[in-house]
Amino acid sequence: VKRVYVLPGNGGSFLLGKKCVGVPEIGSIREIERIRDFVEKNGVDLTFVGPEAPLSLGIVDLFKDRGLPVIGPTKKQAILETSKCWTKDYLRSIGVPVPDYRNFDDPEEGKEYVEDFYSEHPGKNLVVKADGVSEGKGTFVCNSVEDALNAIDIITGEEFNERYNDAGRRFEVEERLYGHELSFFVLADGKNVVYFGTAKDYKRAFEKDDHPLIKRFFDGMNPNTGGMGSYSPEPVGEKLKDVIMEKIAKPIVKNFKYGYRGIIHLVLMKEGGEEVPKVLEINVRDGDPEAQSRLPRLRSDMYEVSEAVLKGGLDELNLEWDPKSYVAVCAVSGPMWKDSGGVRGIICGGYPGEHYTKQPIYVIPHEDPKRYRYPLQIKKFGVRAGRDMNKYLDENLLVFHNGTIFGEDGYLETSGGRVLTVVGNGETPAEARDMAYRELEKIWFNSMRYREDIGE
Repeated sequence: VKRVYVLPGNGGSFLLGKKCVGVPEIGSIREIERIRDFVEKNGVDLTFVGPEAPLSLGIVDLFKDRGLPVIGPTKKQAILETSKCWTKDYLRSIGVPVPDYRNFDDPEEGKEYVEDFYSEHPGKNLVVKADGVSEGKGTFVCNSVEDALNAIDIITGEEFNERYNDAGRRFEVEERLYGHELSFFVLADGKNVVYFGTAKDYKRAFEKDDHPLIKRFFDGMNPNTGGMGSYSPEPVGEKLKDVIMEKIAKPIVKNFKYGYRGIIHLVLMKEGGEEVPKVLEINVRDGDPEAQSRLPRLRSDMYEVSEAVLKGGLDELNLEWDPKSYVAVCAVSGPMWKDSGGVRGIICGGYPGEHYTKQPIYVIPHEDPKRYRYPLQIKKFGVRAGRDMNKYLDENLLVFHNGTIFGEDGYLETSGGRVLTVVGNGETPAEARDMAYRELEKIWFNSMRYREDIGE
């Protein structure tokens, strides 16, 4: 592989030298015609589509019409992610276990069902999900009837649907399960389905549901995010792995009439005593932060794996994985503050809600970086993060850039809610976790926040 283009790229894309090239002139991943034209013009030999937005818009169809090699589901195939309601009906029709659920178009009918459920099932709870794609922000895990009713109001409201392209016009209400949740990945090449690793993802914004910001800024519900961290592997054992492959993954692909090529990410819940886990949802792509802890473990050449997907040769490929543990922790933009009349107060809760951008990123090159957490200390003892940022961190640490850009002064600054992900590794999960958190303490930006329980 001579060159990798990343569209549109971020600050991290420009830290990898000439072999990795960001393409900032394509400002949005929704500009699928411009992306296709760029690929044609530059003679790109393979395109691997990551985000759900271009998949849902039909980027794979566009590429195939021009004969461009591409991995990912077509627009029709992407329905496994773009419609939770359709997918649950499909899974139930082919005998794949799912939680008890109901789909609704009418908010009032949904609310009536919620009230009846809580009345008839004391001690149980519900999960309310927008049908469409909403960047991981359309799922509400409820602890009460009030939570569920409020979730329906949010999902069906005009603000949510304007932001997420009518994702909440239909919605699903399903029974909340309590057990062991895991992310299970498979690769498909149109005829073969192979195991592609496991991870554990942390979706909720805060460690505990009683964080003071939740009540004040997030309607009393610990909000879902695109992910606050992950670890890999998530041990499943050969027996359970075989059960998931034979009873869930292969039936999903082989009963799907469109000849699926690409990644399928199964979010599963295994309750005590059950042989076969239930499917909570499906993604038709890889995703962060699961990929950030899982894919560094892949010893097989990713380009060769991709070629096998395109040529229908996954059955001839023996994927190899690093047995070490990897723990990924996301640093996100936390609450925003404002000074008013000499009083400093919080005005919003931060990611996944409104948050700061364009905040300078610093590295604190000291043995005890926790001593330096105030802005004046940071400016005195810290170092602005630039192209040499990684030299101040453990050489075995991986740092993935999510929402970063290079500012006009040539140094890194924040550009989104999830800013950076640090990935530690070790012979044990504890060693990997220790590395991730030790090195994360050396990074600082205004209002930086992270969960402290990843990999526990």
